[in-house]
Amino acid sequence: MKNIQYLKFFISISLLITLFSCNNKNQDVQELLKNAIPAQSKEIEIDFLLGKPSQIALFDQTLIIADNMEEKLLTFYDIRENRFLGRQVQVGQGPNEVIPPILLSRTSESNNLSILQRQSGKYLVYNIDSILNGDLEPSNSLELGIADRITQTGDGFITTGPYNEGSIRIFDNKGNIVKNQNIYPQYIKELSERESQYVFAQGHIAYNKEHKVLAFASYFLGDLAFYKLSGDSLQQLKQLDFSLSNTLRNRITNSNEVGQIMDKDLEYFSDIYATTNYFYLLYTGISRKDKNSISKSYIFKFSAEGELMTTYKTDRKIISFCAKNDDKKGYALALSPDMDYILVEIDL
Repeated sequence: MKNIQYLKFFISISLLITLFSCNNKNQDVQELLKNAIPAQSKEIEIDFLLGKPSQIALFDQTLIIADNMEEKLLTFYDIRENRFLGRQVQVGQGPNEVIPPILLSRTSESNNLSILQRQSGKYLVYNIDSILNGDLEPSNSLELGIADRITQTGDGFITTGPYNEGSIRIFDNKGNIVKNQNIYPQYIKELSERESQYVFAQGHIAYNKEHKVLAFASYFLGDLAFYKLSGDSLQQLKQLDFSLSNTLRNRITNSNEVGQIMDKDLEYFSDIYATTNYFYLLYTGISRKDKNSISKSYIFKFSAEGELMTTYKTDRKIISFCAKNDDKKGYALALSPDMDYILVEIDL
């Protein structure tokens, strides 16, 4: 009986310590957001319409916006000359046509634009100058199978998806699978359905080629992790938790339910971008039902080794973010007070 009492006491103390630690962690994140540096955004005056854009990328002086308008998927804008360059890439299933939704594999280190067709896993590479001149023939095309997110490495690609073998796939530059790796948290790994695992733990990835570091930022769980790519394996450098509530985590752990995200669940990391020296993480920290009613976002600036350098608080709701490779300015898709999509420039 005495042993049982000791055991109950130990469990109670452990639960209190866990609860206290979670509360402290949540308070630390709230304090970090409270002390964020204000970042004023300047609206870029444009003479063309935006539909419902989902992603923005920067190549030298050209902004590329994923936006299905007039049956074209990409919009091009020259920020140096403030000039609309046109729309390219036809929607469809014919030759040189692309099926949405798409994901831009963004990098500021080359003159190539890469597109992932998320439904089919088809990966297409275009030369920026060629595509602007109307040449829509991809310079390369690969079939990557099930792939929902993608980033380029020095020797190939890394993707995420609802894989049987784990959450990450590493490919060589010919599209051959080099390795599968599971970076899910343990409580996600314990879910029986792979689709449920991915729904709850999905996130954004970006790769720093200079330092060979992958960053993974969870959309709904608030986790952020950095991995060193060594050979064909990812070695974790740092694991961070930016969640503000344990509600979703507790729901997953206690119910083993089929993956379903609710309107009351929080949205955390909604975009990620890598330059030569830094990672930029776009953070919201508010429920999905309220995410478009707010007038601010946060941008975390991390070193390539995973050290938090700066936290910015923007004066607008940001949808997607990219940065110049010299890390002096950022560009973003944002929402105006009238809930229109606009382009903005941010000093970093």
